Amino acid sequence: MTQETKVLNRGVEGADFPLWKVKEALAQAEKRIASQLSQLNLIQARATSILGWISAEVLGTLALIGGKISKGLTSLEVLYWILFALSIIVPSAIATFYLCYVLPKMKWAFEGTDPTWLLVTVENNQSEYSTTLVMAEAKAKAVKSNDAILLDLVENLRLGWGWFLFTPVIAVVSILMIEVLSLIK
Repeated sequence: MTQETKVLNRGVEGADFPLWKVKEALAQAEKRIASQLSQLNLIQARATSILGWISAEVLGTLALIGGKISKGLTSLEVLYWILFALSIIVPSAIATFYLCYVLPKMKWAFEGTDPTWLLVTVENNQSEYSTTLVMAEAKAKAVKSNDAILLDLVENLRLGWGWFLFTPVIAVVSILMIEVLSLIK
């Protein structure tokens, strides 16, 4: 029984390794950018959803206030209801400010390389290695830039969500204060 020596396949080595390395770096950067784009879409969908709830909240408040004011209330009662409306509209406006900041981000680096760059900018006497290296370096910078944008968007989403959740608390406190004030008069 002869024992065969198994040779471990070490993949690309030697002079071919740098080219493999930059190709792999480019592929990994493209995967990261695709993942980041997925995260961007998720963050923007959440912001849009909350904005829809805020719209319903504000429209309901305005309808309530309009109905109350049209009933011929005293000026003090109208003032109370306006204060109540502001207790909903102001935090909703702050939440909307943060959430709208999440939506129109166009400083985003997307997947792929601009074909014009390859056709026009890259000289014909360059190597596959040097061209792929430049593309990989550009995508690595794009990944970092996208990460910074995502962190900023998540922070704004968190702040907008916080204000949205805090709005009912402010409204309840406002109603309680209005009730106390109406007892004093």
